[in-house]
Formats: sequence, C-alpha cells, structure tokens
Amino acid sequence: MVIGVGKNNYGHPTASALSLYQQAGASVYRTDQDGTVTVRVRPGGQYAVSTDREAAPQRPVAPAPKPTIPVPSPAAQYNISYRNCAAVRAAGQAPLRLGPPGYSRKLDRDGDGVACE
Repeated sequence: MVIGVGKNNYGHPTASALSLYQQAGASVYRTDQDGTVTVRVRPGGQYAVSTDREAAPQRPVAPAPKPTIPVPSPAAQYNISYRNCAAVRAAGQAPLRLGPPGYSRKLDRDGDGVACE
C-alpha cells in the first residue's frame, strides 16, 4: 500500500486506517515518511519496492494473493425453480431449455424441451 501524504486538514491517513492495513498484513509506504516510493514490476508478477529514504536496498515482495470468489456447490447451483414463466422472464432466463438449471416440465406447455418460449 502506497499512501501519498501531504499537508492536509483532514488528518489523513488516520490511525484507524493504518491499523486496519497493519491487521491485514499490508506493507505500508508513506511519502511523508519514506519519500519517493518506486515499485518495479517484474515478469511473473514479482515486484520490488524501494524508497529514497530507505537505508536497505530494494525490498522484494511476493505478489499479493488473488482474492478467491466463492463458488456455490453443484447442489446449490441446481436448486433453481421458477413459479411461472413470468418469473423466468423477470430473471432474464427465457427461454429455458431441457437440461440447464431452472427447467421444469410444468413450464414447457408443448413438451418440446423448451419452456417459456
């Protein structure tokens, strides 16, 4: 996390914000304390951060982990039902075909495998 800090009347960055970054394990670089902050990105996602007020040479940093998006279980994915074709259309799912989630024979009047057409 790089924070550009200059004179301001707002008290930024706040102690509570800095505390949250620390709790999350983020490395925080502040221009008021570290001077110019330089981030060099290398192939493969590796990067190095250096500052002009730093005693040690560049600090290599591993790429941040990518956030994971929870994927519902297969059972949850297929537990879809619609009361009627109006509900199917409201959900933007019309027409429903035999096989994918949400299809029901009660919605397929002519029995051709395509409901709410």
